[in-house]
Amino acid sequence: MFRWNHFGGQPDVLNNNESSFPGFPNRGGQGSERYFWQGALRSTFGKSLVNEFVFGSADATGMGTYFSVGVNEGMFNCDGLGCESLGGKGYAWSLSNAQGTASVASVNLTNPYVSTQPSADVAAILNFDDTLTWLKGAHTISTGFTYTHIKWRGEYDTVVDAQMTFGMDSRDPAYSMFDSASGNYPGGIDATQAGYARALYSIITGRVSAINGTYYWNGSEYVFNGPMGRGVIFDSVGGFVADSWRAKPSLTLTAASGTKSSSPSRTIGAGPLRRAGTWSTGRRARVRVRWVRAICSSPAR
Repeated sequence: MFRWNHFGGQPDVLNNNESSFPGFPNRGGQGSERYFWQGALRSTFGKSLVNEFVFGSADATGMGTYFSVGVNEGMFNCDGLGCESLGGKGYAWSLSNAQGTASVASVNLTNPYVSTQPSADVAAILNFDDTLTWLKGAHTISTGFTYTHIKWRGEYDTVVDAQMTFGMDSRDPAYSMFDSASGNYPGGIDATQAGYARALYSIITGRVSAINGTYYWNGSEYVFNGPMGRGVIFDSVGGFVADSWRAKPSLTLTAASGTKSSSPSRTIGAGPLRRAGTWSTGRRARVRVRWVRAICSSPAR
């Protein structure tokens, strides 16, 4: 069995990636080519022995499902309606959290951009299962194994030089101009309205309270808002033995024992290590061990 799925759309309205306002340049799409295949082989040996082998895989082309497709620096570093350039560089001007709030004069503002970070990821899965069944008198004896290989990969990149947040610092000479006790407002002004006034004033006059971004390690140095790649490879193996005994026409007894273990994962690149181990026992005498290693590095380009 084989299945291929094509997904695509521009803009990606399912993830709110359409332009904030008509004519604004920033918007993104979504795209992926995902596929799945599965096969099975059933073999009969004599009258009482049957083996069934099932195998399959799920994956996608490239880096998997792509989000914010088409988002680039030119959507910010440009001239015209909705552009956000300064000094020959593109920035993300954040209006929605001016003065640390989500509104100005109790009116929610919408940022002129919807996405600054194209990304992609997928968890590729390869699986093998084999079960051997033996019919012996009143007994049905089964034994088998399972193997699963998971390879998760992902990447993203920030196309703006930084995110600029508007606001007014308390040390700004204009800050006290909006104090309720300043005497600048006949009849007075309460603290809430004073905060709205400061937020609106900071946007109008271009006062920046924060420049936000993240440094990423590319293997030799930290890069501000640089590309980022991640990946984890995880393997697990399990096995079981079971016996179903029909003691009487109205009574069937079943006993089983199984085990499943996950070896230390292999990683793509290098980065911080995270480990977790779990053990559990029960009627099936199951033991489980798991390690997970996650990495953060720049993608190969």
